[in-house]
Amino acid sequence: MAYKVITANQSPDHSTISRFRKDNESYLKNLFLEVLRLCAGAGLVKLGKVSLDGMKIKANASLAANRWLKHVQQEVEKMLSEAEAEDAEEDKTFGPDKRGDELPEDLRDRNSRLNRLKACKERLEREKAEARQTSAGQDRPASG
Repeated sequence: MAYKVITANQSPDHSTISRFRKDNESYLKNLFLEVLRLCAGAGLVKLGKVSLDGMKIKANASLAANRWLKHVQQEVEKMLSEAEAEDAEEDKTFGPDKRGDELPEDLRDRNSRLNRLKACKERLEREKAEARQTSAGQDRPASG
């Protein structure tokens, strides 16, 4: 809720987020690791070495889930690299500062949208009238 108040209920555009991530990548890596450290200090997660005895019990965990700090750092770097690659691919496909789901040029301003809607409404009304005429013509008895 505080976020909405501070930002006047506005949310950042994907390009803004992407640029922020690119411009602050080293800070984000450190921030992510610092958040993990804070969470560990608060008892929310445990960082460090995990040891198990040889007792076999049914559990919902795997050795692959145990992570050292270095591995977590590598995962953070991998995620940021993947985001960078995805951004570059989208920029190549759609152009810089575009998402790929923008409105067509003729629908970007209010007046052109209203004109398009009016034209569509007129076309639908015309088609309805034609359908009624066709239907009324079929209902007449054949002369002869």
